[in-house]
Amino acid sequence: YCYDELGGRYVAFPKILRRSGNHLRRSVSVAFSKDFLEWTKAEAVLIPDARDDELSVQRTEELRDRVMFFEEDASLRVAQFYGMCGFPYEGMYLGLLWVLDISGWKPGYKKVPGIGGEDGPDQIELVSSRDLRRWNRVADRELIIPVGAKGSWEAGQIYTINRPIIVGDEIWIYYGGMGHTHGHPMYHEGKKTVRIKSGIGLATLRLDGWVSIDAGKDEGTLTTKSLIFESGEVLKTKTLVINAKATGGSVVTEILDESGRSLSGFAKADCDALESDAVRHTITWNGQANVSKLAGKTVRLRFHLQDAKLYSFSFKS
Repeated sequence: YCYDELGGRYVAFPKILRRSGNHLRRSVSVAFSKDFLEWTKAEAVLIPDARDDELSVQRTEELRDRVMFFEEDASLRVAQFYGMCGFPYEGMYLGLLWVLDISGWKPGYKKVPGIGGEDGPDQIELVSSRDLRRWNRVADRELIIPVGAKGSWEAGQIYTINRPIIVGDEIWIYYGGMGHTHGHPMYHEGKKTVRIKSGIGLATLRLDGWVSIDAGKDEGTLTTKSLIFESGEVLKTKTLVINAKATGGSVVTEILDESGRSLSGFAKADCDALESDAVRHTITWNGQANVSKLAGKTVRLRFHLQDAKLYSFSFKS
């Protein structure tokens, strides 16, 4: 659960069962409430697919040294979504998706994903959305918080809190970790029989550091969609601020008109390059930072990157 400041409502992401391919799977849904008492009907929003299954086979092979039970039939090693923490972030929504990759089953369980008794690691992927209903898988579904080393307190399962917190220039993500995988036999005949390792961890990112646009030695460019400086608060805009890592490289920014031509005074050749690592770097052109004269115009930004990472940009008054 979390409170959605953008929509003025509470949001929940219940775990539901949905069929995908040949399997019944744990999946993610969304429901809304104005008062935390009455909720809308849960709508399915994230269901594992064939690509998730491919990754599941790959990940369980890599963690074969720690899973309790392993199924040699790769067609049965499939992915499930054990839960998700979704939250608003900078005008959109992000989600920390709990992915359970099934490696096998406890002896005596029917080998049907979605029924129970599955073993396997639980790790975290990043997803994004503009409306909480349509979700995008980020970075080709790479893990943003993987399990730890074999034998550690977080070697088998990771579960995040409902939303991260911003501390200074960092994003803090608290999470729970377990040293065993999902099928660990903690109980037998109602009695706890095994001591387990577990703990609380903290993962950190730089501010806005969820993803980045990267360039190597060969220069790369990124051109934004059209942006309009118009009435209200936007008229107070004076400077362009970027969050980038360019130590040993550079980021150069130009401002284009609607047709894609550089605006006078804001061309690539006019820009004073960023050549350091800065969460808040004010862009200047020939030593000048003020862009308020662009109010009312439709513009685009074009970033030229070399050996650099660009995380975000914003206009500040």
